[in-house]
Amino acid sequence: MDLPFLQVTTMGLGGFMIRTLIIALLAYGATKILSGVSVKNFSSAVILAIVLALLNATVGWLLSVLATPIDFVTFSLFSGLIALVINAVVIKIADNLLDGFSVKSFWWALGFALILSFGTGLFNMPFGVSM
Repeated sequence: MDLPFLQVTTMGLGGFMIRTLIIALLAYGATKILSGVSVKNFSSAVILAIVLALLNATVGWLLSVLATPIDFVTFSLFSGLIALVINAVVIKIADNLLDGFSVKSFWWALGFALILSFGTGLFNMPFGVSM
């Protein structure tokens, strides 16, 4: 039985690996810009990218569902800001889970989230790819 509303589009393992490396490069580069965020080395950045993907799929999704009433009440005026705050919370959770990654405060996590979001958006534009 085919249930179209339950189908999930997959990017495949190759696409996941490419996106993980892009996020790792962006994260590693962002730590060179932001003094309040640090990654020990590039392999730690790759592990960070994997952990962020897993956290966004679980905790990020749950926080997005919980933030839906706020988004509804404000007529989605603050949806981008809400998404950045959710990403900053996920980044702070990753900070607590990983040894090779540290973020000094929530504000540094928010700046890091902004750089990652902007970078992935720039990557998506020429390729028409959704991350």
